[in-house]
Amino acid sequence: MKLVNLQWCWPLAFCAAATLFSCQGPPETTAVDPLVKPPLPGAEPAFTEWTFLAEEGSTEFQASGTRVCIPPYAFRDETGKTVLGPVTIRYREMHDGLSIYLAGIPMDYRDGQFTTAGSFEIRAAQDGKPLQLAEANTISVLLASHEEGEDYDFFFLDENVARGWDSLGINRPLINSEKVALASKIERMRPGLAFPLNRKYMAFNYDGILDMYYQNDFSNIRHDQVKRDMEAYGLGWTKAMVHEWIMFKGEQYNAALMVWKNLDDKPFPAWTENVWGTIVQDKGNDYTYSIQLKEEGKEFSVRLRAIMPLSTLFAFPPEKWKNEYEAVMAKVEEETQRMELMASVLRSFEVDQLGIYNWDKLLKEEDRVIVDAGFDWPVEVNERLSNIEVILITGDNKGVVKYPAYSWDALALVPDPNARFFAVLPGNKMAIYPPAAFKAIDFESLRKNIDPTPYQFGMKGTSRPLKTEAEVREFLQI
Repeated sequence: MKLVNLQWCWPLAFCAAATLFSCQGPPETTAVDPLVKPPLPGAEPAFTEWTFLAEEGSTEFQASGTRVCIPPYAFRDETGKTVLGPVTIRYREMHDGLSIYLAGIPMDYRDGQFTTAGSFEIRAAQDGKPLQLAEANTISVLLASHEEGEDYDFFFLDENVARGWDSLGINRPLINSEKVALASKIERMRPGLAFPLNRKYMAFNYDGILDMYYQNDFSNIRHDQVKRDMEAYGLGWTKAMVHEWIMFKGEQYNAALMVWKNLDDKPFPAWTENVWGTIVQDKGNDYTYSIQLKEEGKEFSVRLRAIMPLSTLFAFPPEKWKNEYEAVMAKVEEETQRMELMASVLRSFEVDQLGIYNWDKLLKEEDRVIVDAGFDWPVEVNERLSNIEVILITGDNKGVVKYPAYSWDALALVPDPNARFFAVLPGNKMAIYPPAAFKAIDFESLRKNIDPTPYQFGMKGTSRPLKTEAEVREFLQI
């Protein structure tokens, strides 16, 4: 298998694919114990599927930003014959420790444990029968990753022979240009004004509002209606006066007939009522308005920004402005959610086997604390017969550490205050050491002891079996 830089992956005419059925190799001691064992059957991460003609190949884009490129004539069947016709790909990717754990994928490597930058599994089948990659064919994958570090190696999980992780090398991640472009698009989509306006937006005086609202036809003024509409627009007004004209988008406008934003958020003093001030341009649409009463020694100035003519605001009723704003913001929210699914970087590789791959580095171990652990389970449990493992998922949800029962008298506890410390109990139930209690552990005091310190963990359990990944995440607060 090869590790390459695949910035050019998606237009590739020749990339390859894989088999997505749970590949279960022989265990270390028996012929029936699989290496990949989901701890809560039914709660493992789901696969996505797509079907294409083997002789045509396929390029598939995932919501995360991952691209999977499969060349034509990429597969062979169990007899070694090149496959033609419809092929179904099953693919899933896991971006955190919990999803990898629920998939049943081991995270131990030699004498340590992995912390992940992203994992994926890819399988292929035709008519329900698993396929393999044909000789000299590869699948190109640009895996979306939320970890930007350059110190992650690429690994393949050998499920059958070596039964463990095979290191394939390292490669620098690529910036996900699609996410960058989408972020820029979202910013351009955002309306320049939130609607209704807020108290920072104002006109200079009520007379100017009446002029534009009634377009100088004062035969039937309804002050109550004007004030209700101004409230709906979110527009206030001062009682100060201004006589200058300004340039706005290449045209001249009376400053008294504009919508302004109070950049300093300063209220106009009561003494400015019916007092004339002056407005001077600072830069662009930004101005400084100054007003003074020399005889009384009173001065006031404020920075303002010209937003739009009052005639533009009143061209549409408040309801239309509100509906337009809400429609645009709904689209912004939709695109923002899509962007949040996309990873910041892409990790490129070209693989010549189907199965499970992971970008990993070893979890730091030098600061672990050894305790003689005991557990108070929420239900009656025969620990010897149940073969319970206790699991720790690190606070960043990237690392998974398993503690089988035989290790509990010298349990090497990771001093991560935000970790989740839990176990799967018989019947698809779970028990957790409450996160607040784990956070309160005095790791420094425990570290001072030469021998493992006895420590009792009072585990809190579920009242019912957990059937989905969402239920597990809710219980563990991940």
